[in-house]
Amino acid sequence: MSREPNYLKYPSIMKPPQSIQLMNENITLYEYTFNGIIELYDFLKTNPPINEKFNKDRLSSVIKSTAFSGAPYDQAVEKLMDSEAAGYLNYLKINRNIQRFASNNKTYKTVKTLAGTPDPIAIATNSPYTSTTRRKVRVPKTIVLNVDISFDGDTTDDQLLNRAIIVTVLINALERRNYKVLVNSFILSEYGDEVIKATFGIKGTGKGTDYQTLYKTLVVKEFFRRIYFRLVEVSDVENKWWYSYGGPCSKEKSKELMRIGSNELLFRSLNKMEIYGKDIGEDFKNSIELLGLKSIIDVSSEKKILEQCLENKEKIYHR
Repeated sequence: MSREPNYLKYPSIMKPPQSIQLMNENITLYEYTFNGIIELYDFLKTNPPINEKFNKDRLSSVIKSTAFSGAPYDQAVEKLMDSEAAGYLNYLKINRNIQRFASNNKTYKTVKTLAGTPDPIAIATNSPYTSTTRRKVRVPKTIVLNVDISFDGDTTDDQLLNRAIIVTVLINALERRNYKVLVNSFILSEYGDEVIKATFGIKGTGKGTDYQTLYKTLVVKEFFRRIYFRLVEVSDVENKWWYSYGGPCSKEKSKELMRIGSNELLFRSLNKMEIYGKDIGEDFKNSIELLGLKSIIDVSSEKKILEQCLENKEKIYHR
């Protein structure tokens, strides 16, 4: 007997399959939405039924070697909630340094006031506003950052870590310029005329940054090679995904499927963002240029913050 579609069992997480036209193609979209790592963990712990089109003895989330995919699947699930892992704790140290050093680099504007620092020009011209003071610039604009967390087989630990640090610095830099920043990580895979989309909330409206979701989705290799593969295996797809588990979508398809609007940014995969893991300052500069943010963010000042906070950085491994 065929299993009941999983989207009926998990309506808050899985949308019904959607038939849409995308760039002159008819595709079926299978979509997951998680508010963060906790919701993902709770979902996986219910052991969602495997799609019967997959051979349960040949699941890539399980059988791939630890050398390539990291800890076994069951351990990978538990690592989602491990807040004491050495790599995560070291990342939090770096994040605290970013917050500390960046706090001295807030963006202000000078305005004329009745009290504050005496302004000799205003005094000489008999202006009633004889002083100046600094106020934070108010920019009533929201920026949504969508981070593609897919990566190639030869990706290094330093590339993954540098990406997480760059995203952390980027959030901080935009907020210091008084932008409201929302952040999601995501994966898009396609096979034939089907696409699987999984989105993970990192920073929502009125919420602080969920650093555990940021780190686990952007740095931990098991997340992509164990956890995401399991999402493919429990999806309601009809095509032969077990052959390859899909391939990445093009930039154009990604922008359409993520509904990238005028106030949204697409932070593409590591190599596409020219994050090579050797010089984080260069990786950061490349990312800012490719995101089109050079007119907003002073790359040289943010690189100085990076250099300060990473001066005594321990080598961080996620395993």
